Amino acid sequence: MGSLDAEQIYEDLTVVLKRSRTLFLAVKVLFAAVLLLYWKIQILDHARYRSLAEANSTREVSVPAPRGLILDRSGVKLADNAASFTASIVRDAAPDLDASILRIGGLLGLPEATVRARIERFASLPGFKPIPVKDGLTMEEVSHIEAREDEFPELMITAEPKRVYPFGNLAAHVLGYLQELTPAELKSDRFKDRQAGDLVGRNGIEREYEGRLVGSKGRIVEIVDSLGRVRGEAARVEARQGESLTLSLDVELQKAAEALLQGKEGASVVLVPR
Repeated sequence: MGSLDAEQIYEDLTVVLKRSRTLFLAVKVLFAAVLLLYWKIQILDHARYRSLAEANSTREVSVPAPRGLILDRSGVKLADNAASFTASIVRDAAPDLDASILRIGGLLGLPEATVRARIERFASLPGFKPIPVKDGLTMEEVSHIEAREDEFPELMITAEPKRVYPFGNLAAHVLGYLQELTPAELKSDRFKDRQAGDLVGRNGIEREYEGRLVGSKGRIVEIVDSLGRVRGEAARVEARQGESLTLSLDVELQKAAEALLQGKEGASVVLVPR
């Protein structure tokens, strides 16, 4: 009877030992997997996670520079700048980009398709680069958006100078116009320091003297929390306005010439008879 009990106990212990060895092996495999994961994070992905950590603590914001003024011979402003506000999306700060597109469209009063088209237009740019979605915001719109900044950490409001022509279309063929840079141009060496939404001269004086009119951008390094909310500034470099140009054109003579030629094709020359 004693030998049977001992044999049964031995068999029971054998089952327990087998299960213990299996469990111990599973623990070793799990421990090895955890060590491998930590090694991958600390060694292989070190640079990536370091950059992500830094991006979570600071955010660099570009400060647009006012373009230089264009003046007539007497100093009358033919091209000036006015304050304007723009709403941009930072894709890396969006927990769910598709949901953000829908919600931001509703907040800004834009169709979802319009917001999506803007993002797709500049999809090749890095995710931390802001993509302008709507410009010319009113103060009421700015206040409404800033009051809900905790809900929209991916939405950024920036103040920037907007080009205005005080005399409307007067001398438009001479002054030219501005147009947004294309994604292809943003990748070129010529515009490597520019960003999505920036305007460039496309015709006339604006195009011919782009390099002198454009000015130098500033930058602000903001301290942000994990939700993207601004908590302070780490550094700031002020923007510098572009060079102003004085033309030989006289605004009053230009008005008279355009009035005389209205509805006609031709050119006029103003001379001193003496």
